[in-house]
Amino acid sequence: MKVFLLHYYSAISNPAYQQITTGLRSLGHEVVLGYRSSNDDLILDSGTNSQQTIAAPEKTQVGGLVGSIINKYHFLCFVFRIRKFIREWQPGAVQLNRSNLDWHWVLPLFTNKTTVFIQDCRQVETPTYARNPIKAAKQYYRYLTHILFIKHVFDHATYLHARGAKKELGDQWQRYASIVPLGVGQEFIDTKPPATDNNRKNNVFSFLYIGSITRYRKLELLVEAAAALKTELGSCFKLDFVGPDNSQGYYQQLVQSLGADDVIDFLGHKHYHEIPALIYKHQVSFAYVPYEPQDWSYQPTLKILEYLALGVPVLATDVAPNLEIVNQYHNGLVVENTVTAWKNAMARYVTDTEYALKCRENAEQHRRGTPWQAVAQLYIDVYQKSGTNGD
Repeated sequence: MKVFLLHYYSAISNPAYQQITTGLRSLGHEVVLGYRSSNDDLILDSGTNSQQTIAAPEKTQVGGLVGSIINKYHFLCFVFRIRKFIREWQPGAVQLNRSNLDWHWVLPLFTNKTTVFIQDCRQVETPTYARNPIKAAKQYYRYLTHILFIKHVFDHATYLHARGAKKELGDQWQRYASIVPLGVGQEFIDTKPPATDNNRKNNVFSFLYIGSITRYRKLELLVEAAAALKTELGSCFKLDFVGPDNSQGYYQQLVQSLGADDVIDFLGHKHYHEIPALIYKHQVSFAYVPYEPQDWSYQPTLKILEYLALGVPVLATDVAPNLEIVNQYHNGLVVENTVTAWKNAMARYVTDTEYALKCRENAEQHRRGTPWQAVAQLYIDVYQKSGTNGD
């Protein structure tokens, strides 16, 4: 089957789509991955040395309402160039992660019926957190049109978890959508844990947070919890943050102002293949997400699934997907998002050696994860169920 995976989000292509692409190709399917370049072009990667490029939408220097209308027109022209590629290549399925692709609903209109169009809902629309009434109205409009397009324009939708599908589409969500879970890299499934718990060097307990270092994620809570724990127990623990720093050094300055730079480190971005070994060098990994926006309340994050696959203890925010995983496998603690709750949970791990070891035993005993190749096959099943004639 010919499959077009389209993800126009940021200059860094969604790693999940890279993994799905690899999985589909390993199953013998022909795949073009469309992703956004650093200058906003759409790169069409067919897996060969040559790549096609659809030029970025033009941007006018005209300001105000007129400029906004002109830019929207240019973006619509950009979407029609994508549509032209689809018409000429004639894939059996187009899978679209809506992301920042305005006018995405134009793509399926009046097209060849041999191609099915799947809207891949990797983020759940939650129009509830904007305080500005104009922004709130825009969010609600985006939400309503999102539901309209799923039900009446696209052939089918996919969600990462049934909670997200039900939240958006209601109790009858199965009429419009299927669940295809997040996968985990084979290295997370295959990597062996250390034979003994030898990571507590010099009697220092180690915690790990992995993710973008950005104000959007409200990481102040973790920094303040660690600073409070230092006041209570001293420097008998370490918290490492791993990920690209998009906060312009804000969190490093916060750590210094709280006098916690001896217990908190920022290790920067690490390559994906380094992550399993890095996780095993720490005793507990954080699955922290803020309550707002509510995206993470309706589907698990990739990180907690990777922790589950590796068999490591976790400390997690008490949103439903985390509660589901931790309660089922008894592999950690879930707490509310307050400084006191996180500080107390960290203190329990540090001071209660028997409990920490029990969590680790449970985590190792219940290692599990869905490989990306299996996820790719689930997508093929969705395409075929949705009516593609592709082989």
